[in-house]
Amino acid sequence: MNQILFRKRFIGFAFILGFLCLTILLSDGKAFAATTIYDKFNADVTGGTPSGWTTDTSGGTVQVSEVPFPTDKSVAITKTATTNAATITKTFTPITGRAIIEYRVVVTDNMAGNKMAPYIYDENGNPIVKIELRSDFVRAYNGAANYAVSGITLNEWTIIKVVLDTNTKKYDLFIDGIKRVTDYSFSTTTGTSAASLKFSVPSGQTGVMNIDEVRIYDYESLVTPPSGTIINITSAPYNAVGDGVTDNTYAIRQAIADVPAGGTVYVPSGKFVTGGLDLKSNMTLYVDLKGTLLAKPDESAFPDHDETIENWLSGAMRRAFIYIGGATNVRLDGGGTIDGNAGNVANWHSGASYDIKIRPNLIKIYNSDTVSVKNLYLKDAPAWLLFPLESNNITIKDIVIYSIMSGNKDGIDPSNCSNVLIENSQIYTEDDAIVPKSGSARFNDNVTVRNIFINGSTAANALKLGTNSYGQFKNYLFEDVYIKRAQIGGISLALVDGVVTDNITFRRINMSKVQGALFIQAGYRGQKPASAPVITSDIKNISFEDIKARNLTSTIGSGFLGNITSTINFRLSNLSFKNIDIQYPGGLSTVPASPAEYDGTYPELSKYGNLPAYGFYLRHVDGITLDNVNISAASTDARQPIVMEDVSKVNVYNEAENGSINGEMQVVNDSTASGGKYIVTPNPSGFNLGNAYSDLTFQVYHSGTYYLWGKTKAPTQEDNSFFIKVGSNPEATWHMNPSTSWTWNKVTDNVNPYSFSLTPGTYTIRVRDREDGTPIDKLLLTSDSAYIPAN
Repeated sequence: MNQILFRKRFIGFAFILGFLCLTILLSDGKAFAATTIYDKFNADVTGGTPSGWTTDTSGGTVQVSEVPFPTDKSVAITKTATTNAATITKTFTPITGRAIIEYRVVVTDNMAGNKMAPYIYDENGNPIVKIELRSDFVRAYNGAANYAVSGITLNEWTIIKVVLDTNTKKYDLFIDGIKRVTDYSFSTTTGTSAASLKFSVPSGQTGVMNIDEVRIYDYESLVTPPSGTIINITSAPYNAVGDGVTDNTYAIRQAIADVPAGGTVYVPSGKFVTGGLDLKSNMTLYVDLKGTLLAKPDESAFPDHDETIENWLSGAMRRAFIYIGGATNVRLDGGGTIDGNAGNVANWHSGASYDIKIRPNLIKIYNSDTVSVKNLYLKDAPAWLLFPLESNNITIKDIVIYSIMSGNKDGIDPSNCSNVLIENSQIYTEDDAIVPKSGSARFNDNVTVRNIFINGSTAANALKLGTNSYGQFKNYLFEDVYIKRAQIGGISLALVDGVVTDNITFRRINMSKVQGALFIQAGYRGQKPASAPVITSDIKNISFEDIKARNLTSTIGSGFLGNITSTINFRLSNLSFKNIDIQYPGGLSTVPASPAEYDGTYPELSKYGNLPAYGFYLRHVDGITLDNVNISAASTDARQPIVMEDVSKVNVYNEAENGSINGEMQVVNDSTASGGKYIVTPNPSGFNLGNAYSDLTFQVYHSGTYYLWGKTKAPTQEDNSFFIKVGSNPEATWHMNPSTSWTWNKVTDNVNPYSFSLTPGTYTIRVRDREDGTPIDKLLLTSDSAYIPAN
């Protein structure tokens, strides 16, 4: 066995089309520390200037903005006049050699004209790289000339990455994970380093541009270097040939068989054709920056695998280009490319007729533990691209997926896995982008998906649970996801095979150009392992928080649908919606009838046609919480924004400061209050029958008996009451328990809670001062007599 050790050798490692970086390996195996700047602006004061940046506001404003969300801020550069400029500049320790600058940018007003996004300068202040947003295009300079390299759309975030080399005076440019520019020349070549960058709406121009997630780092690695004994597949006795033609299957399989525990099989520069590769425990497969593993265009080169765990999903796909079965401590890394070559086998890219059982996944992880897939460009899979099944402790990060040929090209499908992390990645697929599934009752919990940019799903959904959904989904978190487009849905939960859910959270999801923003379907289709028992679905505790959607492509609306028939009674329970801002297209002149119950066919929102609400339609649901839900229609629509049928336990929150404030009552800023503010009559004059009051508007969507709660801080027993009036009901006196911290108090007469019989409609709740000095943070109107809001 020939083992090739790398010592004092420069090895470039890069993450193509995404999170690209380089590493220098030293003789002792250590890497230099990377120089990294990562500005997210979330800790900066809203309305203030970004810390660590120099600003020029001679022609406009530069402010930290709560865009896209209050907890996910960016910097807004605003300029309404043509004189002077509005600019932010970041100066950093000069970087010599290769540097990477990555950021997100969105133009929210005036695509015309020119915006510097950004200019990058050398140590002498000369521009070396010039990127501009101009008239719906990203433009890049090649020396003195500039070229349109990619389109850009108003109000849509775009990820831009510049990879520059001060030695060669060249740079590459990536837009939304796609390489658009290779080896463009610097605008100025006299300098030796990159030392600052500037975003600007310059003199003579106007508009609004937001900047976020700015990263600056040099070539020292974020990629973990190869470990242990390193076998180079091109060295004897393996002698693999990276010409894109030679079949290297035997050579690479032998290298995998020979590598000792803790070692690495190293794929160097070149394009290496190979059949299926089975990895083993305690090894790394390392594909270098210039290296590509290319799937052999021959179905017989990918054998079936014997998978003994009973799972509905196991029998569907048992072939893979890279297969990890029954293994532990396996790593895929290196910055290179794994190419499924789907375009060169007809059955691998046919959308009309194919046998999914003979299509290989690009990477399948089966019955394994502690597996990581990092820093790779994964493309053109014949089937689902990355398929972890019945496995634990899976990490998928800093990858780019590009797989848009027709025919079942999902991106990442973790199924019946536990402790999964998917983060910092960009995905562009034909089918569902990230789609956890369940085909057995064996675990399926603790899955985190965060900081993901979904460039598109050309035929399906961006984020989805199901459709295979026998078993459970528990403790799932999706956060900080930007969905640029999806043919069907932004977020879809198709739960139709007998499933239990608990603690499913979608947080800070920003989407555009999707057919349906949100969709949940309960029902029974019955796809399960043959010997497995029927599971009665219990679909509960699903929350949506900080969800924003614009430019939806269908008038359907969003459905949250239980399923009740003569033989089935599957209800949804405890759905929570907080800080929702969705603009639906609207435009219908009539209200459609209620849709039929789910019938066991494939569950997509589009099967129902237009729903009775232009926004949310909820049916067979127990426990609905609406907190700062803003649903609007771009065009006049005969339907209501929210319609509820056969629901119970509805909770509607409203911030006290949202009311119409009158008399001596005031709004006070307070970071401890839920919305950052509260209302109070400050004059401590004791008993007061003055005209200080606030009128808050509540929308009721469901008939029932309602109760009222308030979040307050009553300083003393002498200052603890208000007058309260709900709609046309008589005014009542509200007494609350004294407290020095924010506490929820039910509106009572000191003994019994007040109740109000309400039908669907708009109601005004007036809170009028009775005793001064008690602040009110928030109000809750609920039809659940037993509900107790959490402090």
